[in-house]
Amino acid sequence: MMTSNGTCKLNDDIKEQLRIKHPKEEKYNIDNSQSYDPQMRFNMEDLVDIMSKIRVTKSAGQDGWKPVYWKIIMDSIYSERVLKKLLKLINLYMNGCFNGIISKNFATTRGIAIAKDKDKKKVRPVAIGLALRRIITAMITKKISVRVNEIAGDMNLGTIRNGIPILSELLKFTIAKKTHGMTSKSIIEFDIANAFNEISRRYMRKVCYRYCPDILCFFDSIYSEHSTICYGTNFQLQSTRGFQQGLMV
Repeated sequence: MMTSNGTCKLNDDIKEQLRIKHPKEEKYNIDNSQSYDPQMRFNMEDLVDIMSKIRVTKSAGQDGWKPVYWKIIMDSIYSERVLKKLLKLINLYMNGCFNGIISKNFATTRGIAIAKDKDKKKVRPVAIGLALRRIITAMITKKISVRVNEIAGDMNLGTIRNGIPILSELLKFTIAKKTHGMTSKSIIEFDIANAFNEISRRYMRKVCYRYCPDILCFFDSIYSEHSTICYGTNFQLQSTRGFQQGLMV
């Protein structure tokens, strides 16, 4: 059943679709022989830059804390005091100082099932993480973006400037070559799968350890334990495989 904002009430059919979209995988074991390198640290400039760009229209995560609340704090007379404490908390988290129930709650997200445009009976799961987690992942993403683009090179069409137009031109060139130039017009429809639940977390960790060892503590805090996606108040699923949707890193 559809609600007015395009989300779905969870009948049995939708619940089954969501279960299929959350394939099961065993937890990976942390290799104790791999020592953590010095982990990424942030300064006040990093934090203020991200906080100033918060999109206040975003929804709240499972904790109910809306991004707009951070904006209110930024504009208050207490902003400097709060940001100093927040920065200390973030750097402690980046260095693996929180685990157990704190880390598990941090990785818990609120799930929404959104009806697809072309087939209203099919749904697309969207996970909304805690506002604090979004701030941290945005800071990490900015720090490692250049590094990731250098590693991915020409394959990173999704995030480089004009990436999709470049991909479109490549496809049009391929079609023209296959048809010996007989086709003057082409219609190309993109339906690109994202990394949500598609990649083994064991493999993800190997790549993280190889290329971004300075965020490995944060990665393990999110992915070493299965996290929970809460669809409403009475339906939960375990996130055990692939990137968590809503987690940019």
